[in-house]
Parts: sequence; structure tokens; C-alpha cells
Amino acid sequence: IADDDDIADDDDIADDDDSAEPDDDDSAGPDDDDSAGPDDDDVQPDDDDVSPSDADGDGWSLADGDCDDDDPTVNPGEEEVLCDGVDSDCDGDMSDEVAVDLYRDVDSDGYGTEFGPHPDNPVCPAPDGFVADATDCDDTNAAIHPGVAEIPFDGVDQDCDGSDLQPPAPGARCGCAAGSTVGPGAGSGAALGLLLVGLLRRRRGG
Repeated sequence: IADDDDIADDDDIADDDDSAEPDDDDSAGPDDDDSAGPDDDDVQPDDDDVSPSDADGDGWSLADGDCDDDDPTVNPGEEEVLCDGVDSDCDGDMSDEVAVDLYRDVDSDGYGTEFGPHPDNPVCPAPDGFVADATDCDDTNAAIHPGVAEIPFDGVDQDCDGSDLQPPAPGARCGCAAGSTVGPGAGSGAALGLLLVGLLRRRRGG
């Protein structure tokens, strides 16, 4: 209206554009342009400070973590679909989408061997009984694989490092006590001492 001057006779109806102008009444109305500024009355639905848009209608906006707001099957609440090349759950992890070389894990200890590759390598997803690790040195025994504690002197390489903890050579120090030895000579000094004590007792008794 031509006489709109923001004083008592202001009716702010026809000419109100909700812009930051002297004749703006800053009221909520259908003509609100939803732009930030003095005309924002912070009342929905014409408020420009509304919740972020959800373009695909899946209940997740970009601000909520939706990594593809054009696809309703992609959002943080979705179950990951393996090997489809899409980060369905928006966790940023694409490792479960990539085909890798797999190896049979006969003893189900999480380690396979290079002698049991999957016939279709590289493969995605991993079928049951196959793993991406081929460092098992005995795939018939679940107690043998990398990371297992080695049992000394049993002739078995439990941790698959290529060797077993072997006993020292005969006569070598075992580290059990200062001067101790292992092998045929072990304990010979103690045995000799006991023999001498026995002889002395016999002489005294005789």
C-alpha cells in the first residue's frame, strides 16, 4: 500500500515482502522469503532456520550423516550391502566393498595358507571357510598360527615364525642358575659331592 510507512496507519498487507526495509512488519506470513535477516521471525513453517532438508525422504539429512541424500537406501541406519561398491551405512569404510585374495582356513583359526587359494581370486565377499590371511603354517591345527605363544623344546613351531625354541647344546649354560648346565654333564657336580659325603660317613662309622 502506498501509504505504508511503518507507523500507526501501517497495514503491511499487500506490499509486505518481508525484506529488511522500513515498511516491513517482520511478521510471519506466506510471503516470507526464508532468507536470513531482520525479517526472520523464527517461527515455522516460514522460518529459514528449519531443520536441514532430507531430499530422499529416508529420515536422514546431510547434517545427520547421510552421505547420499539422493538415495533413500543409503544412510547411517542402513545395513551394509557387501561388495556393491556403495557405502550403504555411511561409515566411510569401503574395505568391505573391495575384492581381495582369499585362502581356505581348514582349522577355522582365522588363518589360511597360500596352498589353499580361492579359485576365483580376488573375491568379494569372503565365503565361509576363507580368509584374507595366508600365514598359517599348519592349517590342520587351530592351536598353531601366528600370534600363538611358543612352547619351548617341543619340536613344534606354534607361532609360525619358522623355528621352535630349541634346548641349548649339551654342556651349554641353560641360564637356570649361575654355573648350571644342561645335557649329559648337568648335575654331575652335585652327584660327585653326594658320593664324597657318603664315603666320609662310612669311614667314620667303620
